[in-house]
Amino acid sequence: MGTDLVPSKIEVDDLSFSTRFGTKIGDDYRQAVEVMMVFPEYALLKYRQVLEQLSAALCKLHKIPTDHYDSLHVQINELCHQGRIDDKLKSKFHELRIMTNRAVHKAPSFEGDLEQYQVQEYKKEFISERNKQNKEVQEKAIHGRALLFEILKACSADFRYIKPNETLYMANLEHLELRELVFNALNSQCAHDKFLGGKAIERILSDQETQSGSLIASYADISHKKSQLKIAASFYKAAIEIDAELDDLDTKILLDNAKVKQYQLSRSKAEYLFHFADIAVNEDLGEELCKEGFAALEVAVKKSFMPAIALLGAKHYSDENYSNVLNLLMTAFQSDNALAARFLFYYYSEGKACNKDPLLAKKYIEKACELECTDSMLQLAMDYYNGDTFEKNVDKAKYWMNLAAEKGNLKAKLGYDLFFGNTIQKITSAFSDNLMKAFDDAKEGLKSKPLLVGQKLGVNEPCHCGSGKKFKKCCRN
Repeated sequence: MGTDLVPSKIEVDDLSFSTRFGTKIGDDYRQAVEVMMVFPEYALLKYRQVLEQLSAALCKLHKIPTDHYDSLHVQINELCHQGRIDDKLKSKFHELRIMTNRAVHKAPSFEGDLEQYQVQEYKKEFISERNKQNKEVQEKAIHGRALLFEILKACSADFRYIKPNETLYMANLEHLELRELVFNALNSQCAHDKFLGGKAIERILSDQETQSGSLIASYADISHKKSQLKIAASFYKAAIEIDAELDDLDTKILLDNAKVKQYQLSRSKAEYLFHFADIAVNEDLGEELCKEGFAALEVAVKKSFMPAIALLGAKHYSDENYSNVLNLLMTAFQSDNALAARFLFYYYSEGKACNKDPLLAKKYIEKACELECTDSMLQLAMDYYNGDTFEKNVDKAKYWMNLAAEKGNLKAKLGYDLFFGNTIQKITSAFSDNLMKAFDDAKEGLKSKPLLVGQKLGVNEPCHCGSGKKFKKCCRN
């Protein structure tokens, strides 16, 4: 008499499941999930990288040439066109692609010439709005994880990665806090811990700048910022050096400092190289660090890391080195990079590297705005307001500046109230009051001091008008 054997159900969490698609996808997925509450933008960026790798793997499996279908958007459409994914899965792919379009942005800087009391009012609103947006991005990261998990499950049929007796679920993780990430970076020899420590330092500094009550940076503010950035850069540099794993090299090579640096850059993850370069080349932290930053950036570009390609293109354009700018920016633009779109607008609108082309300029700045680059929204608003590249249109200027302000750009908020609110009247009134007071004070100071009756002033005595000159060389004449 036999007994039917029913295989017991095995539960597999999403972190373990993602590794079946390859170590790189598994690592990126885990790294995103671990920090998605403290770095939701970074989590979305990692989701995007997983999506790109998954799309490329599907194209390879089904012999779809990625050199021809080179952008994620085109690959998704072609996979559906050839019947490799259905319309429902295609929609999920595009939903996550659009959700992850926005790259990691630094907090807007607080610049302007408005009265301090006005800025304080705006900053309170800005901080409240930023907290609200952080929560929204966290919710987006949570939804993005669930969406990516569904995509992985749907695609697993092609690769046969799920067994009949397996049940998949999303793991519950204890999310790390910023200070804990810094502490881990100080005490760990793991490259990724060092990397997260650098990101935590940058986030802490960004939060401090947002909370700051000062509009104009003091010497102490600048020194503090530089010290924080140097710590972040040192964490990123340590991540590069550890990730290179040079212990297997010959001793002779290890004694050659130039070759050691070369191996460190060539062996390290492009992501670590880029974050180090982003600080080193953009911040005033010394020529030596800047030189190291450009070396890291160029290697990250060779590794085809799109944010690095966009950054190098932007730096070359800013430095008026136009020889390879267009190629760099166009390459990064194909992966929906906002920085590339922003600088392609400058490329075609300023007429420095080529003849002006308003139509192309409009195409790229509108794409940058679509990718939620608030600096581009503000730029577009000012362009419409002044009629620089496009025909003057105050309504469009008002729309784009308001949108940038709603999305957390403080300069846009200040600008909106300045150009379209009643701030000019307030400033004019305050300026007039201060100016009249200054005139009154000046007149009081210039009034001649009355002489007492019968008083005679000597020619060498100080003049009674208060000029500081002798009487004979002043009012006597």
